[in-house]
Amino acid sequence: MSAHPTSPADADDRADATLAGEYSAFWGASAQVPDLFAFLRDHPNVDREQRTRLLFLDQARRWASGEGRSVEEYLRGCPELAIDSDLVLRLLVREYHFHENSPSVTEFVDRFPLLRNQLLDQLCVIDNERTSAHHRSVGGSYDGVDETQASSLIDIPNPDETTFEAAHHDPNHTMTVTVSRPPKKSSKPRPAETVPIIGPRRLRQCFPFDTLRAELADELESHMVEKTFATGEYLIRQGDPGDSLILIRDGWANIVVADEHGVPHEIDRSGPGAILGEMALLTEAPRSANIIARETVTISILSAQTFHDYARKHPQISEVLTQLFAERLGGNRRDVLAGKTLDRYRIVRRLGRGGMAIVYEGVDDQSGRRVALKMLSHRLVYDKPSLAWFQREADIIEGFEHENIVKMSGRFHAFHSYFIVMEFCDGITLERLVRLNGPMNPNDFRKTFGQLAAALLYAHERDVIHRDLKPVNMMVNFDGMLKLMDFGLAMPLHTVPDALELDRQVVGTPRYMAPEQLMGRELTEAADYFSLGCTAYKLLTGNSLFVESDVIKLREIHAGWKGPDFPALHPEFSPEICELLTGCLHRRPEARVCDLAKYADWAEPLDVARLL
Repeated sequence: MSAHPTSPADADDRADATLAGEYSAFWGASAQVPDLFAFLRDHPNVDREQRTRLLFLDQARRWASGEGRSVEEYLRGCPELAIDSDLVLRLLVREYHFHENSPSVTEFVDRFPLLRNQLLDQLCVIDNERTSAHHRSVGGSYDGVDETQASSLIDIPNPDETTFEAAHHDPNHTMTVTVSRPPKKSSKPRPAETVPIIGPRRLRQCFPFDTLRAELADELESHMVEKTFATGEYLIRQGDPGDSLILIRDGWANIVVADEHGVPHEIDRSGPGAILGEMALLTEAPRSANIIARETVTISILSAQTFHDYARKHPQISEVLTQLFAERLGGNRRDVLAGKTLDRYRIVRRLGRGGMAIVYEGVDDQSGRRVALKMLSHRLVYDKPSLAWFQREADIIEGFEHENIVKMSGRFHAFHSYFIVMEFCDGITLERLVRLNGPMNPNDFRKTFGQLAAALLYAHERDVIHRDLKPVNMMVNFDGMLKLMDFGLAMPLHTVPDALELDRQVVGTPRYMAPEQLMGRELTEAADYFSLGCTAYKLLTGNSLFVESDVIKLREIHAGWKGPDFPALHPEFSPEICELLTGCLHRRPEARVCDLAKYADWAEPLDVARLL
């Protein structure tokens, strides 16, 4: 790479980066989160640009660590920020991006009335993208997972990240496109003080069983045993074996937890229509709370064994389980797995949730190291092809050992599901990095693309194609190392006659898929080259090469598509960048050229502190 003359701006940039790098180093030096405000007090002469970079770095790292800090907290710690409305606005927009479960735009902008109009201009665009992407999410991959998670399961809901699946239903390869929309969700019963509920409840009336066919819900209910309890009697005792699920048909009960000193604390109350004891469907762990009748209560009891027997015969029942746990797992305030130990891993927090899996941050009790735990969604536990695909991902990455590919360290069965133990990646996805900061400069792009090429070359040399390359599946750790993640759609180059049924389906992310991948044809390494070219274009411009996201329309576009004249359209691109893009983005796979070994020589760690 040719050297560039040093300008005063370059020198200032290096000074900013040095200060940001000094602060960033504190994050790895201690188990405690460093104090930005104390750091600023120790450096009273920082200018506006240096302070901005430090604020952005602290904000990104805190949200990535699960200890996000609100803009109001920054204003309390640095009151002088209040006069810099542009910086406050940028911090707010970034916070909205970082939120795992963002509030509505209206709720968010009401926090800062003076900036309301400017925030609305920017956040409504983000909110509309998230909403439209949510309704376009389809089966076959992991759409909907928050991209800040650090694991091989990285995806966020946005127009670029819709995953498409279509099965080959006849020998002429006619495609049937099946869009999976979120199941209709009924409201959960609220406390009696807000919505009085009168009369006993049927299983078919209760969330999430109301999403089943009425006759199936009734059949399941026919196996339930009814019991009645007088005021003050225990429906469930804390510490009792967990072996059943309970439906409260009539009456109200208190949920009480005894602390380590045996002192009882009422934490909630439940009434008609409430489903309780659901954790027994996953594990036989003892009950975690007492449930005590506050009046005459009638309940129906369904054994865990009966539920699982029916789930094996009727897969839609396992979807009920997924919906039920969506209320408990990965909630905004509390996740029922938080603090629990599975196998030898203590759950810290949820990192993301998608169509096939939920990912948690955990701590290995034996070594103390942080890990990412990828748990197969319970609705797929009984689905043999999906389970085989989940296990194949583990088989593929279990044998990988490369600094730019997320590492796997084990797998286990717990909580009535399957887990893959993976390297915890402490960083930010390329998708989010570009969203926050815009296109990469040529120097940063070379370093990034070089690491990505090295990872892909390693996989290809082992006869594995990724099939879902995109910026959201690539994370840059805060130490500057890139990690290629999510091998959930990966496939051996040379499939065998008894290959998984899912290998005969079209899977991937439409905007990043090669033409032959969109058509469901046989794939080679060249399919990854095309996705790599689309990724490179996104990193260099901040925009998707293909604006369209509809599969049928994309097929029509590709049918007569000729690659852009990059030198003419982007004179700012160097000849080597234009060569890279042109080589990757031929319509015909046999015409694509991508010398991964050559580009791997570009690999260098990124200065993430400067980029943020």
